[in-house]
Amino acid sequence: MRLELKNMNRASISLKKLRHGVLALALLLTFSPQAFGQTSDCASKLLEAQKEFSAGRIELVHKLLRQCLQNGGFNQGQQIQANKLLCLTSLYNNEVVEAEGYLLRFLQLNPEYKLNTAIDPPEFVNIFQRFRHRPVLIWGVSIGAVRAFTVREQFYSLSADPSQSTGEYSQQTGFSAMFEMEYYLSDLWAIHSGVGYQSNSYSYQQSDRFKIQGDYTGYSNLEFKQKQSSLVIPLQIQRNFGAPSRQFFSRLGGEYVFHIINKADVARTDHLGNIQANIEQAGINLNPLRRQHTARLNASAGYRKKDWLGKGWVAVELGFSYGLWQENIAENRYDNTQLIYEFGYIDPDYRRHQLWLKLAYYLPVYKPKLIK
Repeated sequence: MRLELKNMNRASISLKKLRHGVLALALLLTFSPQAFGQTSDCASKLLEAQKEFSAGRIELVHKLLRQCLQNGGFNQGQQIQANKLLCLTSLYNNEVVEAEGYLLRFLQLNPEYKLNTAIDPPEFVNIFQRFRHRPVLIWGVSIGAVRAFTVREQFYSLSADPSQSTGEYSQQTGFSAMFEMEYYLSDLWAIHSGVGYQSNSYSYQQSDRFKIQGDYTGYSNLEFKQKQSSLVIPLQIQRNFGAPSRQFFSRLGGEYVFHIINKADVARTDHLGNIQANIEQAGINLNPLRRQHTARLNASAGYRKKDWLGKGWVAVELGFSYGLWQENIAENRYDNTQLIYEFGYIDPDYRRHQLWLKLAYYLPVYKPKLIK
């Protein structure tokens, strides 16, 4: 009895599997003939059209290919071949408007096509050169290192004898991240812009000597570490050199800078004979003492290589930015009484310049069109 039940269960399971298999086959047969049959049929028609074109029977090419193009029977590679073949056929039939339409669709599918004058007939070369086939826009992202150079223009001190006060800057390497765009004016010239974020810092060390019982035996050391975060918007003219696949480029222009955060960590140590006193404070807000809006001139040069990583360019760029204005606000120099009376610090007049190195990745945007 148990054996019969097991056999019945197995038969039931097999029947269910069979039904599922039949259903799947029915669905496959219902929906796949167009996908399989048409694709295979269109591929054979493309081969046949190429043979007819080579044999000079160009009147048959349109008949063989038109329906497959309209019904989506070609994959992308076959569409590219078919549109070029139809463009050539239209040119030989002196149907210029039709040839332009097929070439436009060809370039939309294959915008980076490069002419080969050894293979492409003169008629195709002539019509191809009447189309815009360079990128209209290139966009990308970059990251890099920023090294600032602080140039002091005027020194201020609370010391009764300023000749006994010294101050110097030391720089630290910051970083940048940017979204970039290039708008092409021609094959050689473009406008470069974008929006980016920069973070950098510097240290200012000041030493003051003062008299104790008539001699300069007392002294103080001040360490002023400023941290700055900024929004940067460049606007530059760009010149390209060489083929797009491996290209040198240079940029010249300027950038608007919006300083978001200016903070300082300050520490002072006083030595009065055998007595030593320390005071420190972190995160002092410097925004009231700094220009929030400023500008820099910049120049850069770089190199980029295409198709090394994906379909875009990998680029490296080295540049220098020259600060146009002082970053401190001279009329607000004495506004922060904590810095003055607790630490003995007064803002010097200074500018900041930058040297930067960045790595970028760019992608092209194409919009082919007839321009002549």
